[in-house]
Amino acid sequence: MMRKVVFFRPEGALKRTKEVVERYCCEFFGFSVFELRTCEGACDEIAEFLRDGAPDFVIFTSENGVKHAFKTCAGRIDLRLALSSAKICAIGPATMRELRRHGFDHVLMPDGDYSSRGLMRMLSEITEGKRVLLLRSSAGSQKLSNFLREKGAYVRDIAVYEPILMKTPEKKMELQSLIAFKPDFVVFTSSLTFKSLMELADAFDMRKDVEDVLKSSKIIAIGSPTAETIASHGLNAVVAPKSTVEDVMKIIVESRCRG
Repeated sequence: MMRKVVFFRPEGALKRTKEVVERYCCEFFGFSVFELRTCEGACDEIAEFLRDGAPDFVIFTSENGVKHAFKTCAGRIDLRLALSSAKICAIGPATMRELRRHGFDHVLMPDGDYSSRGLMRMLSEITEGKRVLLLRSSAGSQKLSNFLREKGAYVRDIAVYEPILMKTPEKKMELQSLIAFKPDFVVFTSSLTFKSLMELADAFDMRKDVEDVLKSSKIIAIGSPTAETIASHGLNAVVAPKSTVEDVMKIIVESRCRG
C-alpha cells in the first residue's frame, strides 16, 4: 500500500517535490500555506549598504532568498558584479544551485547541518570585523544576525521577500482536502510553515481537525529549530538534518521498512 506524504512548500517548489516523492512510490499532497512577495524597497537598502563598501560575506538562507534578491535588484543593481568579491554562503544544496545559476561558482555551505545553526558553526571563527550582508525572508529569526554581531561582525539584515498568508475560500477547500487525505507522513520545511498552518487552521475554524491529522501522522521537521517549534505545540517530530527532499524521503522509506 502506498504511503501518503504531505509536504508544505512554496508553490514553485511543489512540482519537483512531487516528482521526487512519487519516485519513492508514495502518494503526494503538496500544500503552499503562503505566497511569497518580493520586498520592492529591499533594493534601496542593498544599494545603501553597498555605498559603504563591498561585503566580506553574503548569506542566503534559502533558494527563494536568492530569487527575490535578484528580482528586487533587476535593472538597478548588477548583483552578481556587486557581490563578486564577497564570500557567498548558502544553507543547503537548493540554495547553492540557485546561486550557481546566477553565476556564483564558489559557495560556502554548512557540512551536513543545513540550518542557521550549521551556518553559525561554520562562520563563528571567521566573521570578526567583517561586513556581512544577510538577504532573506522578512519572517526570518534574528538568532543568526544576533549571533554574528556577538562574534564581532557588522551585519546588515535585509528582507528581500515576505510570506503572505492566503486566507482565501480556495485555500479553505484545499485544507479540507488535506484533512480528508489522511496522510501517513507530514513534512514541515521550516518553523514558519508550521506556524502558518496553525494560523490558517484558526482562521478557518479547523484547528482541531488539523491537529487530529498531525497527531495521527508521523511528522518530519527540517532542522532542529523547526522540530522545537512543533514540540512547543505538544507534537513530536523526527528531525531531518538535511533540507533536501531526497533525504526526507530516505527517512520515510526507512520508517516504512521498520513498519
